[in-house]
Amino acid sequence: LNSKGIAVDVLPVTIPVGYVADAFVALHADSDGVGENSGFKMAHGARRGPYEDALLNDIKDSYGAATGLEYDPTHITNQMRGYYPFSWSRFQHAVAAHTPAVILEMGYVSNDDDRALMLDRADLVAGSIADGIMKFLSDTPRSAIFGQDLVVPAFPSRPSRPSPTP
Repeated sequence: LNSKGIAVDVLPVTIPVGYVADAFVALHADSDGVGENSGFKMAHGARRGPYEDALLNDIKDSYGAATGLEYDPTHITNQMRGYYPFSWSRFQHAVAAHTPAVILEMGYVSNDDDRALMLDRADLVAGSIADGIMKFLSDTPRSAIFGQDLVVPAFPSRPSRPSPTP
């Protein structure tokens, strides 16, 4: 991405307060403990902007085509959807509300073939992720991402508690 003029920030585990970017991609590798699962999976938070689906699909398409790994929607977890960098309304160390953000579990380190792909073909893996990000950035201009007010659905209302009687 740097060679194409795209600034890349490698962030610490704790996201800087109010971090803003044209795209945020958290790279992870999963494990099932026994090596049976294979493939990659992706998610984004529910309370995000309108561009997460496009970012997810662009990376998913390029990553799957280049690596040959199958997409594994069966094992997407609530922890992936609720990943703290997506939760700008709950945590100050999250990406800004306008920043499109996804998590990519690149494969299973517990699976010999997935692990070999991630280790032995790291350039292919990285290039396919970069290609997906580039497609997203070319299809989604910054003015579209940051040019409009962001309307986020409200949290579901909770029933009120009755006041204690004296």
